[in-house]
Amino acid sequence: MCSKPQFLHDPVPNLPSLFRSRWKYAVENNFFVEGFVARVGTTRYMTKEDLDPYRAPFPTPDDRMGMARMPNIWGGGHPGYETYVSAVVTEATLPILHEKPALICWACKDRTFRRRHLARWQYVFAHVDGPYLLPKARHFLQEDAAPEILDHIERWRNELVLVYK
Repeated sequence: MCSKPQFLHDPVPNLPSLFRSRWKYAVENNFFVEGFVARVGTTRYMTKEDLDPYRAPFPTPDDRMGMARMPNIWGGGHPGYETYVSAVVTEATLPILHEKPALICWACKDRTFRRRHLARWQYVFAHVDGPYLLPKARHFLQEDAAPEILDHIERWRNELVLVYK
């Protein structure tokens, strides 16, 4: 599992004030991609070509409004946020996934998602392959450890095919 969403009762740490208070700057200058992804989201230098897929879905400031809003609704557990109801439903239905197999690849240098979040995913799934700790990977782990992640996915898929044949 390469995606690491937060849990309602175990929110991510506070984000830098730039995200919370300077949303207009963030929207106009595509700070999420140009600042966060490009500078702190990976351990390697991201070229223009590397960043283009992150820019493409959000070409205009209006398209980036959701990214500017995201940090303000990440607090988790606050009934006043428009995403609260869907977060409650998502968390309440996680037990449905308990018996499903899961592959966990984990970025050890991620500044947002910590060991407690990993422990929670390990609790959610009874049949976990991993976690495969990626010691040099940050938040955008697919950019820092693509070959390792792809190897784990391919091996895991092949094992599942044999089990569920």
